[in-house]
Amino acid sequence: MICAQYIDSNGVAVLSPIVPQPADLSQCAAVVLTGEEMGVVSLTSFPALADVATAYAGGLTLVVGPWLVARACGAVVNIIK
Repeated sequence: MICAQYIDSNGVAVLSPIVPQPADLSQCAAVVLTGEEMGVVSLTSFPALADVATAYAGGLTLVVGPWLVARACGAVVNIIK
């Protein structure tokens, strides 16, 4: 990782590396990844199909479950009327 800073050049922010690099990167305004490190980071990975199915089923249950309960309660109230 490369520690960098923003330099204002005629109203345009330019990202410039800090020389020499500090030992502690937590004080950097920006941290730039090198090409080797970009290979490790996968921004286009997709979740496993089982995870997608679980999330879909959970979301569907949150919508359909209360609807079914409300529908059943409404049917009981209509029978009582």
